[in-house]
Amino acid sequence: KYPPLYVAKCNLGASKPEDKGLYYWWGATEGHPVGYDFVSQNPPSYGMNVNELYANGYITSTNSITTVLTDKHDAAKQALGGNWHMPDYADLQWLIMNCVWTWNNSKNGFDVKSLETSNTIFLPNAGRISAVGNETTLCDYMSSTPLGEYHTHVLMIRATEKQFALINFPRNTGQSIRPVASVRYSY
Repeated sequence: KYPPLYVAKCNLGASKPEDKGLYYWWGATEGHPVGYDFVSQNPPSYGMNVNELYANGYITSTNSITTVLTDKHDAAKQALGGNWHMPDYADLQWLIMNCVWTWNNSKNGFDVKSLETSNTIFLPNAGRISAVGNETTLCDYMSSTPLGEYHTHVLMIRATEKQFALINFPRNTGQSIRPVASVRYSY
């Protein structure tokens, strides 16, 4: 069992919990506002397989699900420092399995309460920016765990259906990041 996960109060680039914050490509540390053209270009890591990502310094190892971005390519680590980092696959699983999720209609997002600590955070329906535009009916949060040549693991919550899933999604899509910190990692 993992120790409690410490989740930031706001998305990366946001000033309050209800703000969507900035959108990021996987492996890029510069955030962009809604309206940025994520579609006509690809991030530098797009198309690299796990071995190429490792050889180019993007990830810590080639060991599948435990692989995460290096500090240099972790947007949360670069922006906040300390023990803050982008969530990995296990962190997103922890949020699904160890929290109660309640839709907050007035804020357009989820109140997420830890079953272990009773602390609550708010996750806005920030959506994602992709070829079909800004999809704000989704509550998507990117992980630092790559998947294949073009994808990363994303916590996708369809607010209208209250479905939770860890899915793979293209790395050339603008996604929100909710920074986390835990004692599982030593920096």
